[in-house]
Amino acid sequence: MCRGRHVPLWLSVGYRHGQAASTARYPQRPDTLNGPIHLPPPITNGHRTALRGPLLAAPGKFATSSGLVSHTDCRWLSSRATRGPQRVAPGAAHNPRVNDRRRAGIVLVAVGLVLTSLVVIGVLAIGQLRRDEVPPEVTVQRPAPGEARADHLADGTPIWVIGHEDGTVTVLSGFDTHVPSVRKLLWWCPGARTLEDPRHGSRWNESGARLTGPAPAPLHTWQTTPRGSRLVVGDPQPATDEPRNEPVGLHCIGEDPVTFHEFPDWDVWTSPRAAAGAGPIGWFLVDGRLVPQPDGTVWLCALAGCDDSVQADWIQAPEPDVLALDPWPDTRYLAQARHGRLIDLAQIIRREDLRPDG
Repeated sequence: MCRGRHVPLWLSVGYRHGQAASTARYPQRPDTLNGPIHLPPPITNGHRTALRGPLLAAPGKFATSSGLVSHTDCRWLSSRATRGPQRVAPGAAHNPRVNDRRRAGIVLVAVGLVLTSLVVIGVLAIGQLRRDEVPPEVTVQRPAPGEARADHLADGTPIWVIGHEDGTVTVLSGFDTHVPSVRKLLWWCPGARTLEDPRHGSRWNESGARLTGPAPAPLHTWQTTPRGSRLVVGDPQPATDEPRNEPVGLHCIGEDPVTFHEFPDWDVWTSPRAAAGAGPIGWFLVDGRLVPQPDGTVWLCALAGCDDSVQADWIQAPEPDVLALDPWPDTRYLAQARHGRLIDLAQIIRREDLRPDG
């Protein structure tokens, strides 16, 4: 028996429209209780009155909503009572509007967290896109004074990196400016320190200024910034041509040796159609011959024949007498393609293309 002990209970008795409805916070067993029960004053909430508070039970008996009952085993009652009361705001347990407001608050917090997450993800994605838009820095080996070296940019664009005797450096385009429809790669003449179009004889000095020949413009150049033993290649610069009164020296074809671009680690396509369809990024090598058609179009055909060919639609076919004097050789080309079409083409002129006997 629960002798000499007072066990706290919590009882909630609600009255609505004159009808009593009682709910015990902790269920009691119908047993006996010896002693009085003390209830706190009622709490009024609109149409509903709730009685909440500790019920002090004397040893041997406890109270329920139906009156006093006996109880001889206090262990069960103590195990229920020691959990203590649940603090509930007045009217919250029986007011649906309070519960609705709580649910609405939870929903608003969840929505806020989702929106915040989306904003953070968006900011991170925009930052990544901006970083992706910035092209990677391009560097090349810095040449020694007096050295000229054939090199390439990241996309395969051929360039000349020329170290002047005063220690400055110039980066020049590796393409001639004579016939823009079919470019040609330039040679470097070390004796005259000039760049030359070996096919048509145009010449440029080591700063890119035009010296002689049919080419109408100087060579394009790039901004450069020294960084230790490397040279950072920046944005391309507009070509400027100043009048030059300097000797042009000997032509490259009369000198040995000459310097020109080589592509030892590059793959070479033998099918122009397959190369254009694959659309490699940047410049690529392809073997073939340019063949003018009766309708005035020009096609790049495989060396095996024009059954494998792709149109070079920006190139105009020359007059037959011009082509007879200056035929297009079967050669290796540096090309660019996009969406299955050729968009740029440059001849790689080798010594054997000009002098078959080497």
